[in-house]
Amino acid sequence: MRPDEFIPERWYSRLDLIIDKRAFSPFTFGSRACAGKPLAYAELRLVVAGLVRAFDIAFAPGYDPMTMWRDLKDQVTAQPGEVRCVFSPRE
Repeated sequence: MRPDEFIPERWYSRLDLIIDKRAFSPFTFGSRACAGKPLAYAELRLVVAGLVRAFDIAFAPGYDPMTMWRDLKDQVTAQPGEVRCVFSPRE
């Protein structure tokens, strides 16, 4: 569906243009890999560490944790099913 055209909306609002979801590779790989990938991962680690330090995190009442695994879609990157959590500030 128009693969040679630059249409960035296809990945977030024009899902009808996606033929194969595995084609989306934001950092690519090999010699042409994104130079900012290590920085993005470092920032992600910093944000997650800040959340874990500031909050007690638990599954929401009534949530079945196996839902995350049952609804997992394994594509280029794993996409877990819905995860419902409660974040309570630490004292």
